[in-house]
Amino acid sequence: MNTHSRAALLSLQALLLISPQGALRADDAAQTIASAMPGTPIKSTLPTVIDGLYEVVAGDNVLYVDSTGRYLVIGSIYDLKEDKDLSAARRAQVSQTGETSGAPRPSSVIDAVPLEAAITVGTGDRSLTVITDPGCAWCRRLWLESLNSLSGVRVHHLLLSRTPESLGILCAKDPGAALGRAFEVSATTAKTPVPSARCRSDAEEKIARVARFAERIGAVGTPVLIRDDGVIHAGFLGRDALMDWLGGDTDAS
Repeated sequence: MNTHSRAALLSLQALLLISPQGALRADDAAQTIASAMPGTPIKSTLPTVIDGLYEVVAGDNVLYVDSTGRYLVIGSIYDLKEDKDLSAARRAQVSQTGETSGAPRPSSVIDAVPLEAAITVGTGDRSLTVITDPGCAWCRRLWLESLNSLSGVRVHHLLLSRTPESLGILCAKDPGAALGRAFEVSATTAKTPVPSARCRSDAEEKIARVARFAERIGAVGTPVLIRDDGVIHAGFLGRDALMDWLGGDTDAS
């Protein structure tokens, strides 16, 4: 998660903790998040199936805030009994009904993707853009469980964190291989080259472009997936769910 996002989330937590009686009401959630993240359009706020957890449609993302006001949850609610990703279904509903009309249009999202800053892995007619962070556990899981099993898809990885590991990956002779090693071994133990001053500057500019893009589309946290039609999914997707989301016609190894 980049510095801007961390600052926003810390501000959000501070605002939530001073809510009356330490509890957040559903009708206060949108205003609270809007105050903490002024650049993110808030469309709706609703209670969820979990007592005390509220859904907030922010930009093109479905996020959750707990009733104590302490936690912002980025990811999916999964019903184990029904074997169903409730958040994925809700995101699809939000997209179809135009509930995220305050967010950028899918076509404008695709046009704005900073491909010159991407690490592209794979080949194929389909493409997928992933805003990621080599130090993010869910990004690592996405790579290991989902992305590695796809074929026929070009995946554009956009690194969001300005860490030594990210800079080293961008400056590696083979950035795609370096990114894979970081996820497979873990970013903190994978050996990445120490970038030269010139390459470090170029890598920092690439990460800055990714940060501007993420802010523009209202992306909060990592991973964030962007389909080739501009539709956005925030959070982890397992292999089968990812294949379904991409259209169900990708190959899996």
